[in-house]
Amino acid sequence: MSIERKAAMNQYGTSYKRGTLFFNQETKHDTYILYTFLRVIDNIVDNPATDLQDAARAVNQLRDQFHTLYNHTAPIDNLLLQETVHLAHKYDMPATWFNDFFDAMLADTKQTTYETYEQLQWYMRWSACVVWLMMTKIIWYDTAYEEETFAAATQLGEAMQYTNFLRDIKEDWLEYWRLYIPSDRLAAFSCSQHMIKNFATWTPISTQRRDFMDYQITHLQDQYAQANKGIKQLNPQWRLPVLIASNLYARILKRIKQLWGDVFTRSARTKPNEKILTLIGTIATYKF
Repeated sequence: MSIERKAAMNQYGTSYKRGTLFFNQETKHDTYILYTFLRVIDNIVDNPATDLQDAARAVNQLRDQFHTLYNHTAPIDNLLLQETVHLAHKYDMPATWFNDFFDAMLADTKQTTYETYEQLQWYMRWSACVVWLMMTKIIWYDTAYEEETFAAATQLGEAMQYTNFLRDIKEDWLEYWRLYIPSDRLAAFSCSQHMIKNFATWTPISTQRRDFMDYQITHLQDQYAQANKGIKQLNPQWRLPVLIASNLYARILKRIKQLWGDVFTRSARTKPNEKILTLIGTIATYKF
């Protein structure tokens, strides 16, 4: 496994990495390739030092190169790109899935806020949910239940990403000027995006923030529970790793709740010992 893939997983995907501990070498290798490629694209638009127009051009160039290789039009001298396209063909992943991911990353070069949760769902479907669709192909699943499996994978991707959005509100706003919490969800608790931006710049917090967070956490916990039901359609050999990844992300919600929703002055990132306890607890109660 290349140093590049190990570095990407170690730096950005610690929860995913723990989820892959029980994969065999081939599945782990292919998962790392996919994760690294998608992370490279994500990092292009998440580099504060990069001009957004330059980032958009770089993403579009990579998209063109991907499709050139995917369609066997011409060779491209990029090992990671070659490995990813090989992976896509190996597991019969549609090129449209990758195209949708590129579109979502391009959205980050143009859009900084979302008015409705439905609008945000579009972004999450193509930036996170599609990744879990790709993972179902790598892991394998009962094709007789493809619709149910893809629906559960979509739910899991959405739950994980919205969990990240809650945890990283301050970072997303102060570093990238993006706010992924939609106006309609905030308005239900007499909050606004303007208030959240103020929270992110150390303005005193309120009970509105806590009530808002409590509702989001309850909603997400239900979503994780529903998504986990689809795990039984996956290859029995790899159900546990997926459940571990799901539970590690759900653990972030517990951390946010312990902080009374204060993700602005305190870190909601789970600590290594919390991750280890979640890992052990998942293994101990595993029943699939």
